[in-house]
Amino acid sequence: MAARTTIVPVNLNSYLASGGTFPATPSTGIDAVGAGNAFAAAWAGAATGVQFANSGSAWIWYYNGATPCNAYFLVGQSAGGDYVAYTTETVALNTSGYGWLGPWSPQKYNQRDTSQFGSAPGGAIGTTGSGLCCVDFSATGTLAVRLYQTIPAIP
Repeated sequence: MAARTTIVPVNLNSYLASGGTFPATPSTGIDAVGAGNAFAAAWAGAATGVQFANSGSAWIWYYNGATPCNAYFLVGQSAGGDYVAYTTETVALNTSGYGWLGPWSPQKYNQRDTSQFGSAPGGAIGTTGSGLCCVDFSATGTLAVRLYQTIPAIP
């Protein structure tokens, strides 16, 4: 069965202020704990996506190797506020390159119905994905992802 890994964000403001960099060709995997320095959690088992708490200021940084890959953003609600069954927005990721995905509106992308998306690559939302933003990927063999969150500046 497919699954999503819950990931924790790195504070982008602090990361950059402390001299953090974005690796040119990181190891394949996920920075699930928000360490900012390693992609320690491999795409274990049947994991094909990530899920995370989404305040509207989260961004996924990715590096994708030579394997073509799409990212599928699972839409939690339609613009009118009604639940929609398995609606996604798809983005083709750069091959042998990196990029940014996000941010996402919490009202549109945070999942409210745990039974949705049974036919999505990551499977149904389930109780572990309730209230979270879910992103699935078509291929994870050459993919590395890390979640960053920006903190608004206070005047």
